[in-house]
Amino acid sequence: MRNPNTQLVVDHLGLTQPHVPPVPQSPFADLEQVIALAELDNVTIKISGACTLSHLPFPYQDIWDPLTKIFNSFGLSRCMWGTDWTRAVDLLTYEQGVEAFTRLMLETMLRMLCLVGIRFGATSKQLVRLVPLQGIL
Repeated sequence: MRNPNTQLVVDHLGLTQPHVPPVPQSPFADLEQVIALAELDNVTIKISGACTLSHLPFPYQDIWDPLTKIFNSFGLSRCMWGTDWTRAVDLLTYEQGVEAFTRLMLETMLRMLCLVGIRFGATSKQLVRLVPLQGIL
């Protein structure tokens, strides 16, 4: 890499996004090329205009799997968010753009709490196996 200290920001998910309907037939066709950029530590991605890529109405259920791949590849510390609403007024409202991500964040936090609970449960089971219960009660 020629300039490893230069910080780059990939805007609009690095994908072509519509300003007006219709949504492209395969809006995430180039996703693997975008994900390949995650290997470069100096690349950050802006999660903007994501809702404009959905073929489904609010809350845009068909965009979350591709976005999750981006989140997992870049890590949340290298992801920025924006509605990009000002250019997408023909595709969604500002409230829809914000609420879709608010719901996603809430669902993600709940999943994380469940995983933590599962992990604590597994740890407890391991401890119980290590410390015999006989004679304690």
